[in-house]
Amino acid sequence: MTSHSISYYENQLRQQIMNNLYNENFISLQNYVKELIQENTDNNKNITYAYLNIKRELVGSISNNDDQTL
Repeated sequence: MTSHSISYYENQLRQQIMNNLYNENFISLQNYVKELIQENTDNNKNITYAYLNIKRELVGSISNNDDQTL
């Protein structure tokens, strides 16, 4: 697994998100990831890591330090 490959797929996912904002032909991120994996079976793990990273960016996460400030 290379960070370059993960970064590439993160950019692909970001581009798809932007396309969804501007086009009427919406495709869910999960379906897009499934298509990417079908087209690039050798990079299954990298695509999955990229998806999780993008999902984390979109949803956010709370660390233990953030819990203490609530």
